[in-house]
Amino acid sequence: MPKKVKILLIILIPIIVIGAVVLVYSLTAKAPTSENSEKDNVSSGGETAAWNLAAASDAATEIKSENDTRKSSDTGTDLVINTDDDEGHDSSDTNSNGRNMQSDDASQNADSTSDDPNQAGNINEHSGIIVVIDPGHTGAGQDTALEPLGPGSSEMKKKNSSGTAGKYSGLAEYQLNMIISKALRTELENRGYTVYLTHETDIKISNVERAQFATEKNATVYIRIHANGSTDTSVNGALTIAPTDNNAFLGDLIAPSQKLSQILLDEYCKETGMANKGVWYTDTMTGNNWATMPVSLIEMGYMSNKTDDLNMADPDYQVKIVNGIANGIDAYFAGN
Repeated sequence: MPKKVKILLIILIPIIVIGAVVLVYSLTAKAPTSENSEKDNVSSGGETAAWNLAAASDAATEIKSENDTRKSSDTGTDLVINTDDDEGHDSSDTNSNGRNMQSDDASQNADSTSDDPNQAGNINEHSGIIVVIDPGHTGAGQDTALEPLGPGSSEMKKKNSSGTAGKYSGLAEYQLNMIISKALRTELENRGYTVYLTHETDIKISNVERAQFATEKNATVYIRIHANGSTDTSVNGALTIAPTDNNAFLGDLIAPSQKLSQILLDEYCKETGMANKGVWYTDTMTGNNWATMPVSLIEMGYMSNKTDDLNMADPDYQVKIVNGIANGIDAYFAGN
C-alpha cells in the first residue's frame, strides 16, 4: 500500500470513530428527555382530570343540596291535612260513576297545586270550617208525605220531590246533583275544609232531615245542590235561592245566607260562564227554613235548555262547576 494512503487512513479512522461515538451519545441523550416529557404530560393531564372530577362532584353536591332545600320549602312541612273519612263516607263509592266522572278530576286538580304555598295557606285558613253539602233529590223518588215548611209552621209541604231530568242529555237531576256533590266534597277537602254529604245513596230523606243532618254535624255553612227546569227551553242560566228579609224562621241567619247566595252565584258564573240569573229571595224552601247556619241553594243551570243541559252533563264542564262553587265558598269565608 502506498505510504500516502496509509497516512490518510491513519488520520481518517480516528475522526470517523470519534464522530460515531459523538453521534451515538447524542442519540442516547435525547431518548430519555423525550420519555420524561411524555410522562410529565400524562401526569399533568391526570392531575387536571382529577381536579375536574372533584369540581364536578362539588358542583353536583351543591345542586342537590339546593334542590333538597327547594323541595322541602315547596312541600311545606307544616302542612296538616285531615285525611280521616267523614262519618257516613262510604269508601265503596270510590268506584261509582259519580267518582269516576268528576271526583277524580277534582282530586287531580287539587294534587297539581298541592305544593303551592298559596294552597297550603288556604288549607290552614279553612281548618275547622265544616261544610255540609246536600245533593238535591234521590233516585228513590218523591215522598208525598208532608212536613212543616219551617220550625213551628202550620204550613206543610212534600218531604221530597222527584226533581227534573236532562231534556237532551237524559241525565236525571238527582244523578247530576250527586256527581257534583261528591266531586265538590273532594275539592273542598283538598282546600282544607271538613265536608259531609247529607246522603250518598238512593234513600228517601226529607228536606227537614237533610237540614237537621247539617245541624248535627255543626255545619258552618249548608250548600244545597240542584238543577233547574222550565217549559220554555230558551230559558238558561244559574241562580241561587236565599231567604227574604222577612223570613219568619232564620232570624240572624238571613243576612249571611243572602251574602253567601250572592257570592256563591257570582263566583260560579265567573268560573263556568253560565248566565247569571241573580238571587231568588223566597221563604218557600223547607230545606232553607230549617237551617241553623247560613244556607244557600244553587240551581246550577236549566236541564231543559240544550246548552245548559249538555254542558252540565259534560265531565270537563263539571270540573268548572265544582271549582266555581268551591271558589264561592272560599270567597264567602275570605270576606267574613
